[in-house]
Amino acid sequence: MTLKQNPPRYLMVIKNLRFLYSHFLPMAEAVQRAGWEVWIAGEANENPQRILDAGMKYIELEEMVGHGHFVSTVRSLRGIYSTLQDVKPQLVHFVYLKNVLTGSILARMSGTPAVLGAVTGLGSLFAQDRLTYRLLRRGVLRGLRWGFQHPNAVLAFENVDDRDYFVSHHVIPESRTVIIPGAGVGVDEIRPVPEPPGTPVIFCAARMIRDKGILELAEAARLLRRRGFQFELWLAGGSDTGNPSAIASQELVDIETEGTAKWLGHRSDISKLLGAVSIFCLPTYYREGLPRVLVEASAAGLPIVTTDVPGCREVVTPGRNGLLVPPRNVTALADALQSILEDHKKRGEMRIASREIFEEKFTSVAVRASLNQCYSKLSLPLVLS
Repeated sequence: MTLKQNPPRYLMVIKNLRFLYSHFLPMAEAVQRAGWEVWIAGEANENPQRILDAGMKYIELEEMVGHGHFVSTVRSLRGIYSTLQDVKPQLVHFVYLKNVLTGSILARMSGTPAVLGAVTGLGSLFAQDRLTYRLLRRGVLRGLRWGFQHPNAVLAFENVDDRDYFVSHHVIPESRTVIIPGAGVGVDEIRPVPEPPGTPVIFCAARMIRDKGILELAEAARLLRRRGFQFELWLAGGSDTGNPSAIASQELVDIETEGTAKWLGHRSDISKLLGAVSIFCLPTYYREGLPRVLVEASAAGLPIVTTDVPGCREVVTPGRNGLLVPPRNVTALADALQSILEDHKKRGEMRIASREIFEEKFTSVAVRASLNQCYSKLSLPLVLS
């Protein structure tokens, strides 16, 4: 009698369930379809029932909050280590820089056979030059070097700039890296629609933190109105109170009260909102990976104005589907928005180009192909289709 073999186990350690549902659940489902048993570990800031209903396993981790929260960080680390010991995955996939750092070290200590780290952005730590951040960066890089001495580990990045930074700092050789173009959006998940008639709408969807350039966008809107332009500015996103760069809710309410922008708060219908606007704008100076919202705006066929920083420049070809501006430059931001606002023909051309770029580079098919490169480098019998 032939005994039935248990399926191999794939463990994804992710920041939280909201991030899983908005970015990585389709990938986890693709792994499951390939015959693997999928386990998800992360903070439960959303209901895990969707995971359980899909036949996956879930382990709740304590939130690993910012610097100085020693007790919760230790509990989270202990939770990750215990999960590795209990699940015994053939592959552990760490998503988000903090998880990649701590998880790679713990996976090496626990003897996990294969490790995939996914760096989804470097954040404020790698964007600011304060002494504290410089010292922290050194510690992060040293820890990653040790963790990725694991004999079977691959590090995935969402843009070339981040990959080159880690390679040049000797964290990992380039041969053990892969560029993954974000989390992917299905070809039919978001479809372009004609630009709505009436007053043009500039739309920004992001966490309401200063590093996303929200206040610079508000100031650019004031400048454009002083120049005589008629438009609406919509801001979608919650106030990230746990972030030191958070914009207080009252400040956002004040921006709305003065008539500068309409603050929509946290929204789960971004794809619907993209069909109701004229221009998408993300003036971030945060160290992004590849902002999913830019990919969604591209899928929706929108002209895009964003900053010339890693990740954002992956999506926008200047003059073709949008414009890039220097970070934190209000005048340049206003000028870029003005040039698109006042040229309806240009907006139409950019709408077509945005969708073309999305289909060329950022579909779920492209993401699965890149993930398959990771699995191949790890010598795993796993192919996503």
